[in-house]
Amino acid sequence: MARARGAVAGLAMAFAAGCGGGGDDGLGVSFDVHVPPAPLSAEQAPAGDRCPKGQGDLKLKRSDIIELRVTFTDARTGQFVCDSVLSTATGERRKLAVPRFASAVNLLVEGYSGVGASKVLVASGQSFDVLVGKGVVRPFPDGGPGPIDAAMMLDSSLVDAGDGGGADAGDGGPMLLPDASLVDASVNDGGVFGQGVPKVLLAPSREFACTADTQAVARGFHSATVLPNGQVLLAGGLVADRLASPPRTTFDLAGRAFLATEAVEVYDPGSGRFTLLTSTGSAAKPRALHQAVLLNSPPGGPYRVLLLGGVGPAMGMSPDSTSVMINSLGLERMRLVPGPGAAPVSAEILEYTPAAPGGTPSLMRIAVDDAKLVQRMLATASPNPPPVELASELTFPGRNVPLLSVGGVSEWEGAGRPAPIPTANFEVLNPQNGEALGKVNLVVPRIGAQVVPLSDSRAIVWGGNLLSPNGMEAGEVATSLEGLLTAPVPRSMTVMGTPAPVPTVFGTATALDEDELLVVGGFQIAGGFATNPAPTRPMQLVKVNPTSVSTSDIPAPDFKPVGWHEATRVVTGEVLISGGSPGFIAGTLNDCPTGLDGLLCSMDRAYTFMRDSGGITVTTLPVTLLVSRFGHRAVTLKDGTVLLTGGLHYEKPAAGTPTLSVVSSAELWNPRNKNSDAAKSGLPQGATRMPGDVARFADGSAVRECVQR
Repeated sequence: MARARGAVAGLAMAFAAGCGGGGDDGLGVSFDVHVPPAPLSAEQAPAGDRCPKGQGDLKLKRSDIIELRVTFTDARTGQFVCDSVLSTATGERRKLAVPRFASAVNLLVEGYSGVGASKVLVASGQSFDVLVGKGVVRPFPDGGPGPIDAAMMLDSSLVDAGDGGGADAGDGGPMLLPDASLVDASVNDGGVFGQGVPKVLLAPSREFACTADTQAVARGFHSATVLPNGQVLLAGGLVADRLASPPRTTFDLAGRAFLATEAVEVYDPGSGRFTLLTSTGSAAKPRALHQAVLLNSPPGGPYRVLLLGGVGPAMGMSPDSTSVMINSLGLERMRLVPGPGAAPVSAEILEYTPAAPGGTPSLMRIAVDDAKLVQRMLATASPNPPPVELASELTFPGRNVPLLSVGGVSEWEGAGRPAPIPTANFEVLNPQNGEALGKVNLVVPRIGAQVVPLSDSRAIVWGGNLLSPNGMEAGEVATSLEGLLTAPVPRSMTVMGTPAPVPTVFGTATALDEDELLVVGGFQIAGGFATNPAPTRPMQLVKVNPTSVSTSDIPAPDFKPVGWHEATRVVTGEVLISGGSPGFIAGTLNDCPTGLDGLLCSMDRAYTFMRDSGGITVTTLPVTLLVSRFGHRAVTLKDGTVLLTGGLHYEKPAAGTPTLSVVSSAELWNPRNKNSDAAKSGLPQGATRMPGDVARFADGSAVRECVQR
């Protein structure tokens, strides 16, 4: 089939970086560029899932992208290798020539609109640790790789182990060296777009966009762990149904039933797709509201993720019918509480091996000795991998940030049941095998708290003191955990100054530096109950001193108090605050109702917190989440993009009964703005780059272009 021609940027792009100057002077690497699918309209979206299913490999269909800037950098040092600007308004077949470079490279692709000084970054994406070597560039057969929307097609390299002849023949060897640690590879032996080469998914700048496919399992209150190769492992969570095919996604609120799943899937950021994993041995245990900790693992895998605690069916109870969490209808201590048939789930390790070229990924469950770790519900663990702002200081493996598991309960109260029985301790975990190096009693029991490492020896536990005596909640809001790598000990923190801090459960706490925290939202603790977000002071700046803490209010008049939200530190230095469950909000964007339905309402608003030399700014983003959600997970990917997965979604139709459903739509948020340049720090001294242009020295000469031929 002949390739179509056109001047709009609707195209499938396959790029080949070939031999610079001919012969052996360059490296060969091919890659595909694609963009997320457009979201469905509200009328098309079932139960609020706005992202279409099964999109697979998508062509670049953004008429506003008229140029692509392609940059190669050293994967080890981040130093600039070469760049080139490609127009999308031509049907010419071209190749890029990359100067000879001995190690793996990172690939940055940026899409721009506008011309000259008016160029604006529209979308960007990266592929990491691409291994390239001498080889042969072989063009597609006549007719191209299949139907494309056209505009530009660059030569693609099919893997060719020998000398294929032709003008670009090298001395043999594969164009792309197969390696299990290759982040964004999608391997197939064909020559079709999206197969056999690394991929770059261009996420729109400062917008929420669908991933290329929806999750394999709709879930909420699950775990999402970023792996060293850039993929994300999703495990467990709450589901509405385990038996139907396809599973029902709407919860039975009348029966107050929330089930747990054992399903594990992995997200590939290059393809934007999710893959459901099947264990080669015994299956993982159903659990939700648990914690996941990445243990020390080889850079290329297999990766070992420790699942800690959580709520699951008690021994002898069927996971297909046991409500591990129930809608409390406002009558119990929190909005959702463990059900009568729920129990803490023992720890286990998931060992995940990424797919080698031409192979399939594998998953194996490894049991953990129950005596080595305390079984608990509603506990918390230290962020792991560490937040993106620490990435330059902490590496995989052998990082120094202590792994912690804090608080939780072994039993929960209810009709005819005793009061919560707190575990009242914290554990320092061995990063090699996940076992406890030591167990120490907390000064104050914690349920749904936040634990934030401030250094390799100290962490702060904030909130979660649900069982503090009435009137003493604010004074017991913080505990310092010290001597973590030597002789762990908890220390009560004196609360200084006024106004007093607002203690909450299921809020967020983010380290801004070694003595300051950003605390956002959560359900305010009062008299042993925590069912509504704090109506006042929903955003606090916490100053941590050696023996005390003090708080100050952060002005954010447009911020709507929420709990069960996410706060994610991103590469721009901002903190993205997304979703959550608010209190009653009348006549606003979400219009959460009064009464019992309002206790499980979901928010689609998002905000950014930024502190710089000009002070603190809290901004309500002009765009909302595609799906309002709470109990979701938001993690920063290796290229700086934020991935939001799962959660619970409340929908109030114009007529009919409101529904609560579990979400399968995943979203991406690219924090980079029109002036961002992810490769800027690696440029040679004296060189600069304007938006949409190649790197240049002061005299206007290009630093080093990836030659176009």
